[in-house]
Amino acid sequence: KGLLGRYEKAIADFDKTIALEPDYAAAYNNRGSFMNLLGRHEEAIADFDRTIAWKPDFPGAYNNRGLANSSLGNHEEAIADYNKAIALGPDDANAYYNRSKAKQQLGNIYKAREDLQKALELARKNGQQELLAQIEDALRELDE
Repeated sequence: KGLLGRYEKAIADFDKTIALEPDYAAAYNNRGSFMNLLGRHEEAIADFDRTIAWKPDFPGAYNNRGLANSSLGNHEEAIADYNKAIALGPDDANAYYNRSKAKQQLGNIYKAREDLQKALELARKNGQQELLAQIEDALRELDE
């Protein structure tokens, strides 16, 4: 089963949590993240919508919904989600990185590069080594 089985088990565990505590926003956010990893993007978006309804000031839910929207090709909606995530959490390098990828999909290379530069700065400041490597790769790809 590997990771696929673990993701399905995690979703089942969050289903149980939600059954016991239906207003627990973090459980919806986490379940949505695993659904997104399994390609169940519409279901993930529904969970992120629930999270946002209960915790509208939680930047992670907007970032996660942006990822799901991007996966569905809804890049404009994804950018709106990333904008909200950045407004609520301006030091989140992931949100800038993700927004850069959506902008790139829409052909806005200049704005994508700006976001990558900001993500690079924040990832360095926050010590996010794995993300830093991804950002550097993305910047190199833009230069090719």
